[in-house]
Amino acid sequence: MIKIKKISLENFKGIKPKTVFHFDNGETPVNILSGPNGFGKTTVFDVIEICLTGEFKRVEIFDHVQKKNNHKNKPFFQNTDGEDVTLKLWLHNSITDTDHIIIKYYDDDQSPTRIDHRRDFIPADAGNIFNTYLTNDSRYFLGDDFSTLSSVKQTEINSLFYGENSTVDLASIYYLFNYIQQEDSIYFLRKNEDEKGASLGFLFNIEKEEEEKQKLQELRINLS
Repeated sequence: MIKIKKISLENFKGIKPKTVFHFDNGETPVNILSGPNGFGKTTVFDVIEICLTGEFKRVEIFDHVQKKNNHKNKPFFQNTDGEDVTLKLWLHNSITDTDHIIIKYYDDDQSPTRIDHRRDFIPADAGNIFNTYLTNDSRYFLGDDFSTLSSVKQTEINSLFYGENSTVDLASIYYLFNYIQQEDSIYFLRKNEDEKGASLGFLFNIEKEEEEKQKLQELRINLS
């Protein structure tokens, strides 16, 4: 079984200084994050998600909200402009008794710019501008020099959980087992039917199937 041992974040969203969260309390297998709104609970979940899947799924799903705001000249997750962002997830495989450290590093000096992309930073693209590293050396959890590491692709992260020959993508099933809802409990009931359907599709991770269904329905109407 693979468990989260520690996470580390620096200059990410509402947390600027390097901060480490410990999940390896030997007395209990359960960890609870408790606190008022705006104290960083979701930030911790975002670190876990981007390290495991390479995506900010909620941001991608609701990118229409972000697009109505002013253009961004820096990534939405960067706390202080001009400074690097470093995220680390330390995992422990109890079956093989091995540690794996996933590192997501945003190098501000080498970041994509509006000149390169011909546009401002789009929140839905945020997961694509990290360098990803994977190591078994625990020294990299404390240090910030990754020059000796080679970047890896998402498939190598997937293989930690499903084996080298697996075609399962963690991003495709992450929200099936890890659901985060921030709104009040009756907010869902206030939505119209289309919005409710989109929310349920997001919850059960069937957005692609819903899109295919919509295409077939439109084709049927056109043929009729």
